[in-house]
Amino acid sequence: MDCIIQVVGKKDSGKTSAIERAVKSLKDMGYSVTVLKHSHHSLDSPGKDTFRFKQAGADYVLFFGNDCGMFIPCDINIIYLLPTDILIIEGYKDLSLGQKIEIESPSQIESVSKRIVELGSLCNKLEGKFIVNGGNEVDISRDKMLKMLYKLLNFLNIKELSVRNS
Repeated sequence: MDCIIQVVGKKDSGKTSAIERAVKSLKDMGYSVTVLKHSHHSLDSPGKDTFRFKQAGADYVLFFGNDCGMFIPCDINIIYLLPTDILIIEGYKDLSLGQKIEIESPSQIESVSKRIVELGSLCNKLEGKFIVNGGNEVDISRDKMLKMLYKLLNFLNIKELSVRNS
């Protein structure tokens, strides 16, 4: 099961603060946590290099700065491949992507944060799961690429995979 927790609410209702508190607690519990923030604003704008590459027909444009990366265009299904134990989504209120929690006002920040942690603590850590490689067992919990492969195989409902070199 993918562990996806979705926090929805109006602007300034406390979504970000509740998620921020929950992330700190879940990290202290040893989980890997990813947060997806949905926005109606665009990260890209006409005239920027990334926009020009996209307009030229690039299938994907990746931008890496000192502390960030950008993936254009976005396909929501990418969330199922993220190498993380818990994905917390802020927004996408019109979609059902995971366990949905609604926050209505900043007075609910603490209770919503606790609910996120409660749900997150029920999630399985990607530990002790192995991919057999030529008879060798490989621990996927320490390798993000192997976690992504594991999640992809689960997403596609593939129980066994054999690769033959030609």
